[in-house]
Amino acid sequence: MTHDNNYIWFDFFRGLAAFVVLAAHLRALVFIDFVYSNSFIEQFFYFITGFGHQAVIIFFVLSGFFIIKSVHESVESNRWSVKVYLVNRLTRLWVVLIPGLLLTLMWDSIGTWLEPESFTYSGLINTLPGIVPEGKLGIMDFLGNMFFLQRIAVPTYGSNGALWSLANEFWYYILFPLLYFCLRNYYKIGYRILMGMLIILIMFFIGKGISKSFLIWLMGGLPYFLIKKGFCVKKNTLIVSIFSIITFILVFIFIRFRLISPRYFDFLLGLSTAFVLWIFSTVPMRSKLFNKFSEYVSNTSYTTYIVHLSFTVFLVSMFIPYRLTFNLQSISMYVLFVSVSLVYCYLMYCIFEKHTSSVKRQVFKLLP
Repeated sequence: MTHDNNYIWFDFFRGLAAFVVLAAHLRALVFIDFVYSNSFIEQFFYFITGFGHQAVIIFFVLSGFFIIKSVHESVESNRWSVKVYLVNRLTRLWVVLIPGLLLTLMWDSIGTWLEPESFTYSGLINTLPGIVPEGKLGIMDFLGNMFFLQRIAVPTYGSNGALWSLANEFWYYILFPLLYFCLRNYYKIGYRILMGMLIILIMFFIGKGISKSFLIWLMGGLPYFLIKKGFCVKKNTLIVSIFSIITFILVFIFIRFRLISPRYFDFLLGLSTAFVLWIFSTVPMRSKLFNKFSEYVSNTSYTTYIVHLSFTVFLVSMFIPYRLTFNLQSISMYVLFVSVSLVYCYLMYCIFEKHTSSVKRQVFKLLP
């Protein structure tokens, strides 16, 4: 993945979001659901590991920022190509997704053979209903997930319930260029009318839920166009960046304690994420070490998201017979599981995603 030093903080946010998803899934697998406790440490642990869904919303806004930026700048510089756009997007997705589906099949097959009665595979975790692989490992389920039809025509594949957001991402990749060129005087009016009709048909096909979240994805365009127009914070950036982070944290508190209607959670988080991205686009990252770390976690974030869940379900199934209460021993086991999972995700990144650029070059060579 190429990195723009102007947006190195965005790399850090993307990597952090992937880690939050992994930590949240493992928390739900290892520990019992939260029961009120007088222990502040226990309350804090459950609080910070309870934002897996919200981390995906942050992914959406970041994705919107970079895709909107890519499309707009390619048009402005007269480099727009439908072929290049689709090859870039599909190779980026498939280089990790196809191996991820095969790994899901492998871990689920081994796990359900060795521990068929495990609480993980038996659907006993109400907060993770998507991890039950029974009836979801068929060839049509595989192909449906490969072609981004999960939760549209097929369920998420096997125990890999995290794949739900891949359908959102893919269809947003298709919807945005159609919307962009429908509104912009780039193609002839007949093509623009056709694009508008395609937008309506696609949104009808993917359903109301995925279509509504497209608005959140589009929020990534807000910081991009503000930055492009020169509306950036140039004075007191430290104070403003601290204020943006405090605002961001307050949104999470509002969400956790349901201080507003749940129907507004994702939209409020999308707006606050866009605000943070806008502010941090002008904040330099002075530490070279932290800069390198941000690039690393960003590079591995997609692989981490795609491959972690089926592996962690298998791991937990093999080593604990039931969900644990919060204590020093269970926390130690949790940290061990997180560490092993991160090593596994990094190895999968080295085997697959690291070679995305090479795969793209080979695809372009094969295409006329």
